[in-house]
Amino acid sequence: MSSVVVDPRFEGPPGVANGGVVCGLLAERLPERRPVTVTLRRPVPVGVPLQVADDGAGAVVLAAGGEPLAIAHVAEDPEVGVIPSVAPRAARSAVPDPAFVAAHPFPGCFGCGPARDRASAVALLPGPVGDGVLATSWTPGPGLPQGPGAVLAPTAVWAALDCPSGAAAVPPGSPPHVLGRLEGRVDGPLPVGGEVLVVAWPLGHDGRKRWGASALLTPGGTLLGVARATWIALA
Repeated sequence: MSSVVVDPRFEGPPGVANGGVVCGLLAERLPERRPVTVTLRRPVPVGVPLQVADDGAGAVVLAAGGEPLAIAHVAEDPEVGVIPSVAPRAARSAVPDPAFVAAHPFPGCFGCGPARDRASAVALLPGPVGDGVLATSWTPGPGLPQGPGAVLAPTAVWAALDCPSGAAAVPPGSPPHVLGRLEGRVDGPLPVGGEVLVVAWPLGHDGRKRWGASALLTPGGTLLGVARATWIALA
C-alpha cells in the first residue's frame, strides 16, 4: 500500500479530483499500454492523503480511511464504434458551443474548465465539426504533469480522454454530470509541445446515464489513445 495526495490544481468539481486524473493515477499502476477500466465509486477529495493498494486479484484500489473511492483493472478494448475521421484543419478551427461554455457547471475543472489556462491545465473545449462529433487541436504545454523524456504523465493523458467525451455526450442545458466509469487505452506517448487532435462523439443514453467516446490522434491520423466514458447526472 502507498499514500498519495491529489493536488488541488487537479480538481474537477470544487474540492473533488478530476475523474480523468484519478483514472490516470490508477492506470499507471497497471501494465503499460493495456486497456483499463476505472470505476469511480465516490468523489475523490483533493489535498488529503489517500491510500492506493493492490486488491490481490489484479485490481488497484484508491481509498480514503478504508473506504474504496475508485477501482481500476485491466480490461478489454473499449467499445466505441468507428472513430470519426476529422481533418486537422477542421479540428483547429472548431469553436466550442457558447452555451456550453457559459453554463459550464465546473469552470475550474482541470480537464475542461473555461476558467483554466492551457499553460497549467488540460482545459479542452472541443467544438462541433458535424454529425454530432466534436474536435479540437491541443498542444500540451510544459506546465502539465510530465513523465521521463518530456512526455505527458498518465494523469494529463487520461484527463484529455475524460472531459471531451462528456462534452459530446451531455447536451447543453442538461443537469451537471460526473464521470462514473472510463474504459480506455493509451497506445503511445504524447510528447509535450506536439500537436494532438482530440475527437469526441456521443454513444447514447438511458435515464440518468449518458455514454460518450473520445480519441487522441496525431495530425497524421495515428491513434494515441481512445476511451469510452459513462456519465451520470447529478439531478
